[in-house]
Amino acid sequence: MQEYTFHKECVTFADGIVPVKKQPEEEYYLFAGRVEALKGIDIAVKAFEKLPDKILYVAGTGPMMDEMQAYVSTHNMKNVRFLGYLQKEGMTEKFYNAKAVIMTSQ
Repeated sequence: MQEYTFHKECVTFADGIVPVKKQPEEEYYLFAGRVEALKGIDIAVKAFEKLPDKILYVAGTGPMMDEMQAYVSTHNMKNVRFLGYLQKEGMTEKFYNAKAVIMTSQ
């Protein structure tokens, strides 16, 4: 028999079905929004430069996308991953499985 662990708050009983939050394959933090200065994407990326053991997913597009991708590449940051624009279903999954959502602003 295989054992599973889950948090009580992630379980709902309905019609005999027990949905359980699927554990993500990796622990990550999420920045979701326009990739622009006003949203503080540069703050988030530079913060994760100091946290090389933490993963940051960037979901969205915008005028600073090329600049931020170049920064990440130039600084050899393997822990920052650009996902581009995500449809509602993909975005919902990323939010649901993220350890935390990063919300920066200037």
